[in-house]
Amino acid sequence: MEYEICYLIGESKEAETEKIKEKIKKIIAGEGGSFSDFNFTDKRKMAYEIKGETRGIYIANRFEISKEDDIRKPEAKSKSAIKRITEKLYLEKDILRFIIVKADSVPSLKDKGEAKSGYAGSGGARKKEKEREKENSEIKKDSVKRFEKPRDKKPIKKEPPKKTAKKEKMGDIDKKLEEILNI
Repeated sequence: MEYEICYLIGESKEAETEKIKEKIKKIIAGEGGSFSDFNFTDKRKMAYEIKGETRGIYIANRFEISKEDDIRKPEAKSKSAIKRITEKLYLEKDILRFIIVKADSVPSLKDKGEAKSGYAGSGGARKKEKEREKENSEIKKDSVKRFEKPRDKKPIKKEPPKKTAKKEKMGDIDKKLEEILNI
């Protein structure tokens, strides 16, 4: 079955990124996993601080573990290969966060890589995004023109309410209070 692992390394460990990638590959290969050639790496600012790090390197890889490999292991009777991999990854101090999911539930990594490279400077994805923005702004302008209120009509002036009506009501209230209190 094919899986995808995405893990986060702190920016302070950037020099050790290749060593950490090799550790991850050894852990997964030790449980019978085989990696695909393509991986996705992205350096980003994190939404919140994790272990003193505010920026990190996200790395995503696809790997495959066959059920046969899982059956061959003697400890497989109690735990699956993914559970054993997860336990080992929790012990790695260099990894801030990680997630393992079935690959059929997420888009391919190549799509992510193309979108990233298109945005970063090749121009393909960025041009399409600018075209969409331009179309959306034109649509907004057209919709404003179609639904504008006519400006020929004069605004209706409201007359202020008469103050005498309030005074009369206040007088009625005072009379009623006196009647109630006298009883």
